[in-house]
Amino acid sequence: MQMDSERVSAAARSLGTSSNRLVRRALALLSTRAELALLELQEERDRAFLLVSLAAVGACAAGFAWLGVNALVVYALWPTSPLGALAGVTVFHAAVAWYVQRRVKRVLAEAKPFEGTLAEFGKDRTALGLDG
Repeated sequence: MQMDSERVSAAARSLGTSSNRLVRRALALLSTRAELALLELQEERDRAFLLVSLAAVGACAAGFAWLGVNALVVYALWPTSPLGALAGVTVFHAAVAWYVQRRVKRVLAEAKPFEGTLAEFGKDRTALGLDG
């Protein structure tokens, strides 16, 4: 009887030690994945800030250039057809705006933020047998 209680006690200690190790490993894994997610979030934030900054500077420079070109076109065509010059410039800008809007939609549709983190989470689920 004494021997059985010692075995049960040893098994309980072993189970407790194993579960502690399992919890520590799970927490370490979770910590690593959280660090990866934070790193990718910081990279996305930095990339977004850079893109917005470059777009703002580029838009200002392009805006002034377009203003000059449009003024030249309207000035050159004003003696022959003032309404045609204004309509032509307007139609051209509407077409450019439409193209840019389509391009932005395509870029946003192709974006895959946090792809690395999600792939690692998928690997973890597979390794832990949590896939359905």
